[in-house]
Order: sequence, then C-alpha cells, then structure tokens
Amino acid sequence: MRWSALSFVTLAALILSGCRQPAAVRAPQPVRIEVPEPQVTEGSLWQPDTGPTGLVADQIARKKGDMVTILVVEDINAKRDRKMSTSRKQAADASIDNMVFSNWNFNGELPKIKYGSSRDYEGGGTIQDSGQVRATVTAQVTETLPNGYLVLLGQKEVVVAGETQVVTLTGIARPNDILPNNTVLSSKLAEARVNIFGSGPLNDAQRRTLVGRVLDWINLF
Repeated sequence: MRWSALSFVTLAALILSGCRQPAAVRAPQPVRIEVPEPQVTEGSLWQPDTGPTGLVADQIARKKGDMVTILVVEDINAKRDRKMSTSRKQAADASIDNMVFSNWNFNGELPKIKYGSSRDYEGGGTIQDSGQVRATVTAQVTETLPNGYLVLLGQKEVVVAGETQVVTLTGIARPNDILPNNTVLSSKLAEARVNIFGSGPLNDAQRRTLVGRVLDWINLF
C-alpha cells in the first residue's frame, strides 16, 4: 500500500512538472529620478545648478540626478568547519538471591541479568564557497545627504540569445572616493546591495524540478 501511494505521488509529480511553466523573474521596474529645474539668474552669464558645463568644471557626480559609473568587483570567500562528537554508555546488572520455589533454578544457579551498551559518534564537515562578481553599472544620484554623501541607484538589463540578465545596485558613496574619470569601486560603497536576476532557458535548466523535490522527499522515508 505504501509503495502504491509513493508511485501515485511520483506519477502525479511527473505530470505536473511537464505542465509547469518556467518561473518568471520579478525584476525591479526602471526608476526615473526627478531632477529639480535649474535656477536661472537673470542678467548673469553664469547660471548655477546647470551642470558641469564650464571650462574648468569636472565631470564628477555631485548632486541629485548626476550619473556615476560603478565598477562592481566583489570576491566572495566563505568557509565553515563543524565538528561533533557524542558518547553514551549504559550498564545494568540484576540478580535473584532467593526464590520461593527452590526447584526453579538454572543448572543450580539463580537467574541473573547483565546488560551493557555503548554508543559513540564522531562526525564533521567543511563547507567552502567562493565566487566572483564583475560588472559595470552606471547609477544616478537619488539623494544628497547633509554630510555630502551621495545615495546611488543603478539598474542594467542585458538580453543575449534569449537570456535576460538584470543587475541592480544601491549604495552610498563619498565624493572623495569617486575617481577623476567619474567611476567608483563597489567596495567603496556603504550599505552596498548588488542583486543579479536572470531568466531564460539556461536559468530554467538550473532550477530544481518538482520531480527532483518529490524524490528527495521520498528518500527521507
């Protein structure tokens, strides 16, 4: 009966997995920054807040709406060791010194019970993970903090051969960390968050199917 139920579950999982549509990636929607209108000073050749258009002005992001290129260079290395050791011992000894019926004996000896057991377990494992993330994302300044730091938001979508890759990045940059070519390393950002979303045939092939999850559940029993 048990195997019949498992066979039914497996067959149902196969049917459902064949009808399952690839999960859609919920990529964030593009964000547009509302830049305030520049102030116009009448009767002056130089107008403030019109951007770095002067002969000696640089191209470094400084205010809301400016753009800066973020060089995402992240190396991820994680290692965790775990060891566990347990030991358990039990012992019991019981005997009968006297019986009401003296004829009840075993080869002239009274019954005795002696029991002993021990169990030792020792195990361990190591989990090590490493990876690299390389990307270039142009972000906009969404806010200028009172101390002059810049809040950045960048999004980039690339579609190649049916594969869609979406990279979003947020963080806070110090103006001093922005290089003269208007780029900043992701390692220099505070509260940096880099999210990479993917969709397409290759991404779907890497997903675990419903059948695989059902078989893993069956193996538990």
